[in-house]
Amino acid sequence: MVSPDAGGVYRAKKFQEALTEKILKLKQGGEQNEVEGDPSLAMLIKHRSKPNQIERMDLVGDVAGCDCLIVDDMVDTAGTLCEAAKMMKQAGAARVFAFITHGKFIRVVALRLITLLR
Repeated sequence: MVSPDAGGVYRAKKFQEALTEKILKLKQGGEQNEVEGDPSLAMLIKHRSKPNQIERMDLVGDVAGCDCLIVDDMVDTAGTLCEAAKMMKQAGAARVFAFITHGKFIRVVALRLITLLR
């Protein structure tokens, strides 16, 4: 689980706990071959020069070889989401997914996501 900012750590931690519980139940049910590893938690620290403009981001945690799920509450321009996904891939993430509770997508979002997926 990855929090794209310090404010989302609690939310990502709750996802991590729920997934850990589900994995434990699967393992107890004899499905060890279906599940590998345990979910860990990473976060990004954003440094902004002004609203909706990220100066830089720092990754806290190891995502190398992992499938990453970015858990975010609100996305309007997708700037943070796209930068977070790029950082995960640069840090060696196997795959990157996103879970967003409120998408307030403006036109630029589709363009950013299409560019990111190429």
